[in-house]
Amino acid sequence: MILRPYQSDAVSAILADISVAGNSIVSLPTGAGKSLIIAECAARLNQPVLIVTPSKEIVVQDAEKMSLYVGADKIGIYSASLSSKKINTFTFATIQSIYRKPEDFAHFKIVFIDECDLLDPREMDTMFRSFLSSIGNPKVIGFSATAYRLSHNYDRKRNLVTSIKMINRIKTRGARGFVMFWDRIIFNLDPEYLIERGFLIRPTYYFNKLLDNKDIPINKSKTDFDLEKYQELITSREDSILDAVRRAKEKFRSILVFCASVEQAERFAETVKDSAALSSKTKAKDRDRIIKDFKSGTLRIVFNYTVLGVGFDYPALDCVVLVRPTRSLRLYYQFVGRAIRPATGKTQTTVIDFSDTVKTLGRIETIRLVKNAGLWNIQTERGLWHGKTLYSFKIL
Repeated sequence: MILRPYQSDAVSAILADISVAGNSIVSLPTGAGKSLIIAECAARLNQPVLIVTPSKEIVVQDAEKMSLYVGADKIGIYSASLSSKKINTFTFATIQSIYRKPEDFAHFKIVFIDECDLLDPREMDTMFRSFLSSIGNPKVIGFSATAYRLSHNYDRKRNLVTSIKMINRIKTRGARGFVMFWDRIIFNLDPEYLIERGFLIRPTYYFNKLLDNKDIPINKSKTDFDLEKYQELITSREDSILDAVRRAKEKFRSILVFCASVEQAERFAETVKDSAALSSKTKAKDRDRIIKDFKSGTLRIVFNYTVLGVGFDYPALDCVVLVRPTRSLRLYYQFVGRAIRPATGKTQTTVIDFSDTVKTLGRIETIRLVKNAGLWNIQTERGLWHGKTLYSFKIL
């Protein structure tokens, strides 16, 4: 395989870091080719490598790239949802399938985690942390387009504070006091770098907000908006959303709508021709059929709730509609990131924002990681975000 220059640089950084103590992060935008970089690195390491992912779709994508480098006799897939439990030199696994079976994976001294921002550095008993601890704390390289997540803690006045934090700056309680699970970021590339060079497509944005974010109630856990209440508030304006989707259908090949609830997604799909609803309630066989039809063009519109975010790879997708609001920069990036990959015949990508999220958090191409006073921070056109208070509530 002929790698792009930045992909070669990422591979070199990873290989140089393998012998360094501690766990490291590779930060790459959606569409940068993480699967190819993972495969190149694994093939060049002369030892078993375990590649752990959060979903079967990512397992398949990563394993396909690996097959470009080595024969099938060296590749194993361990995923209950794929009906495969094979361990090999290069093993691709879903964390849900392996975290209760650490004894079968104790011989792996190197673990790659795709979408590593899903690992919560603060919690020892999560699937990722308990599994890694049980196999002897191997060398871990994490890959992510969004090396940050929402964080919840108490301030000195015992107020509950929600903020966005870089995952390599989140401390966890260890045997030696508070420590970092992630020790360093060894490689970083921002979306604008790839957009300027034609590897990603710069989105065109259209705004039609339904409510000001300040008027949307917060959910009970104080982590994001109350989507149930939000849906109630916008009910009278849903016709404008559906009209926009129908007009978009005349212009774009495929439209992915991020809805505020399962009920909303299902109701919208019932009223729009050539569409379907997807959510965690959708049966596996129906989900696979819908995704297949969507990618083939048989199905033009998918109304989605919490499913087609991380790991959904469909480069021809050219329109995303944001109905669901969020203050999570990570979630927002994953939503819009589905549509910025280039594809044959694709000349533009469009984001229609009803949620006011783009103006609140910043256009996706302005998201970048920067060194601020020697520490990594998240920056958009709306300013710096690490540690910035999103919500603060007095504990009664």
